Amino acid sequence: MRYTDGHKVKQLNMKNTGLTYAEIKKHNFISYTPRDLLPRIDLEPSVPLLSEIKYLYTADETGTVNMESYWNWLSKNGYNLGNLVIK
Repeated sequence: MRYTDGHKVKQLNMKNTGLTYAEIKKHNFISYTPRDLLPRIDLEPSVPLLSEIKYLYTADETGTVNMESYWNWLSKNGYNLGNLVIK
């Protein structure tokens, strides 16, 4: 996630939300970028390895978050978002 001030975090963890990976996919909160489309460096070009070992990914990208859909889900599930504005 990248904040408007340029600050980045790799992952946020909200405990006890009840929101699972399956629900994220069901509600289309995140459109994941296929791994083979992410910028990467092949660490062992001559050796067939699992992609998790073979490549060094050079981007922070995982996918695109549909913030409006996510905000709607949070609001319907008891989260008080105050004056949060989605741009």
